[in-house]
Amino acid sequence: MLALIDADCLPLYAEEENEETEEKEAVDIIERFLRSTEKEEMLKMLFLESICSICRISKKNGLCESLAIFCRERNLAEEVKELLENEPMDQLRTAVRYQAMLAIAALSEMKAISEEEIIRLSHACFKAIFCLPPKEDLNICLYNQTMRAMEKMLQSLLVSHHTSNRDKLQNILEVLLLYTSSQTKTVRERAMEQISKLYCFCQEPFGKLLQPSQRTDIVLMALEKTTEDCAVEDSEWSEILLDMVLSQPSDWLMDAPVIVRFIHRHLKSNSTSIQETLFSVLEVLAYEFPRDVLMSVLIHLPQNDSTMDMWKNIIYCTQSSESILEELCTVLVEEEICGIPIEELDLLRLTVPQILESIHRNLRRRLASLQQTLFSLLDMLTSLFPRDVLMSVLIHLPQSDSTTLDMWKRMLAPTATSEKLLEALCSVLQDQLLCMIFNITAVDFSLLRLTVMCPTEEIRQELCNPDLFQMFLKIKSLPLLWLVLRGLVLLSERPETAREIRALLPDVMETLQFGNAHITLNALTIFRNVMNHLGKMEARPIALELAGKLLYLFNHVSGEVRESSILLFKDVIEAVVWWQKGKMKKKVRRGLLPLLFRNSDETSSVAQAAREALVACARFLKWQKLEHQAERRNVVGITECLLEQKRQMVAKNLRQSLLYLKDPQATIRQEALLFIGLAWSYWNPSEGKRKKIYSVLHSLEHDSRPLVRCQATQSENPDSEMFTAAEKIRMGQACRTVLLALQFPLSS
Repeated sequence: MLALIDADCLPLYAEEENEETEEKEAVDIIERFLRSTEKEEMLKMLFLESICSICRISKKNGLCESLAIFCRERNLAEEVKELLENEPMDQLRTAVRYQAMLAIAALSEMKAISEEEIIRLSHACFKAIFCLPPKEDLNICLYNQTMRAMEKMLQSLLVSHHTSNRDKLQNILEVLLLYTSSQTKTVRERAMEQISKLYCFCQEPFGKLLQPSQRTDIVLMALEKTTEDCAVEDSEWSEILLDMVLSQPSDWLMDAPVIVRFIHRHLKSNSTSIQETLFSVLEVLAYEFPRDVLMSVLIHLPQNDSTMDMWKNIIYCTQSSESILEELCTVLVEEEICGIPIEELDLLRLTVPQILESIHRNLRRRLASLQQTLFSLLDMLTSLFPRDVLMSVLIHLPQSDSTTLDMWKRMLAPTATSEKLLEALCSVLQDQLLCMIFNITAVDFSLLRLTVMCPTEEIRQELCNPDLFQMFLKIKSLPLLWLVLRGLVLLSERPETAREIRALLPDVMETLQFGNAHITLNALTIFRNVMNHLGKMEARPIALELAGKLLYLFNHVSGEVRESSILLFKDVIEAVVWWQKGKMKKKVRRGLLPLLFRNSDETSSVAQAAREALVACARFLKWQKLEHQAERRNVVGITECLLEQKRQMVAKNLRQSLLYLKDPQATIRQEALLFIGLAWSYWNPSEGKRKKIYSVLHSLEHDSRPLVRCQATQSENPDSEMFTAAEKIRMGQACRTVLLALQFPLSS
């Protein structure tokens, strides 16, 4: 057994003996090299390999300290540096550079060289490699091998010393940056490639370790490389550095004017990928430094196609447009401070369509903090370029969009309608392109200019042209339709002109299809004015159809539309002819539940209109009990009246009430909950419908209003001031009834 154990140990002893022999030979070679006066290539290679060997063996045996003493006593770092400095700069025929960097990496790993020596060695390595001829003129295999050795050496230098990584990184970067400003392009690119590899290895932002001018130089060199026609592998470092720059733009893109000028010079490239890269940098630059970019584009760049393309890009880009538009507004307000003569702002005038599209897109985002700024900018653009702005709204923006109409109304607001703007509107309405798009003559179109002028007797008489208005009402453009309805509102205000336009009511009714609050309010105003002047019977031909359309407006987002539509509904149901009363009753019954819920509308005028309309509906239906409860404003009593209808009608009302559980107003959601609770005893739904209702009610447990949450979770409602004590009890019982009924089949 002892013999076997000794035999097993033999390889270990043999390995130790081999290491001792290898170490002794390596030390002998180092000593021989140091004594030698003539350094042959073979001896150089053996010397460098021996340094690697003694470092490897000492590390394995834990002899780092003694090795460091040996290396310092023999000044090995300086010897390696001299070897690198003595290599010919015009050729790469041996592996001395390669082996030297492996030796430096080994010495660094063993902490056998000082910080000062690291800087000197780095300088020698960079010079020995970077100043070589282009790689096409070298041994490609040996060159690539040498570059990989440099990469490994730099990584070893970063991780192996006592100083912090940031200090070591800064020291190495400072040496590399000396070569990025070389007159030779190859030298600059090799230095930049090593910087990119350092970034990949460290994954640490090092922009703040450099001076601002150094950062800008790196950005420009990376951009320059991307604009060249080169192989993919040759441009990898520039892509890496650009990714770094775009991920830390505030650190790297500080000198915005210089970078903007570079982008401008290189935009003429025919390469789509190059243009995309330049524009991506421009977009980030505009987002981070909007004022610098804006002033550069508006003032400092030549006004040519490239500048135009840059300007269009930054106002179109979602990321940068918000900041640029805000800054543009400030710059126009501070015109004298910024020193921008308005007459020289051709770039703005020529890109009015793009600016308006950007304003439109940002307004649709409904950011309250931005809206006032955007409207202020719109005001200034309208003042500067009235015709261009008006024309662009009608030609370049979506015509059925509410935001487009908001912009149009802002521009033509009474306080903003100057003589200059009126002249521009007249010019636009006679524009041949606009006339061709809407198939209306310039002479006919010019009538609409009167709708924004101060209404005099002469203007009213000239405006009263029903035939033209009938044609105008078919226009599918909200801005123009708003002008048309504005004119009709003006005519409907007097009995004599209201009589002239009464035949247009069916066409006015068709404008309700757009659902826009401004258009709808004008249309409803026209109906009410005509009916007030000429009597409710004027609505008789369209009463039934109009009543159906008005029902959909009871839940409109605009409180004014809700109120106006409810009041008009009250008048319209009384205008129906006798043979259509049966059909009208169906529509009136459909309106009862929405009117019940709108009794609790948070807008008091809407709630009052709903109460009046509910009483009118009860009278129309000759439903005395409902009329009595509506006059008393007894919510529970009204609900019970509605539940006394046929079972089929109760089921419809219950389904309809589920929609109101998602209403923005908490008071409406409360009413819907009450109705569902009270309706439960009148209706016996299937299990599938129970589950559907339960899922809707369950979501209200997280409602923003505590009162709604209480009702949805079967609780009493002690805080409500809307109901009497008896009604609170009945409401709580009703909600518990429906929820218990819903939950029971689910758990069984």
